[in-house]
Amino acid sequence: MWDSNFRTGGIAFSCSDVQLPYLGAIVENKVLQWALYKKARHIPNLELLTSTSIESIELPKNTFDEKEVPPVSQPAASSVTLTTKDGRKLSTRLLVRFRGSHIAVH
Repeated sequence: MWDSNFRTGGIAFSCSDVQLPYLGAIVENKVLQWALYKKARHIPNLELLTSTSIESIELPKNTFDEKEVPPVSQPAASSVTLTTKDGRKLSTRLLVRFRGSHIAVH
């Protein structure tokens, strides 16, 4: 990390700058992934797919662009269908997208 003001390689946040009691935390990605994995493997009826990746994503027809706000009268989107590289088809009502240079879901 590069801080052009201090050249120390760090940055400083203060909750008093925005009049809040607490801002949150910065957590290294691998630490967060490991914590989520440890928790997820104990959730009943959850299958973790760690040895495949996403080949394609089929969005429902009533999907809105992330910058658009759907009208209140619009029904919730139906399921998203994912096809994995090993040929499995999975459907879900919620697909979480993580942004990053090595993330397949963009």
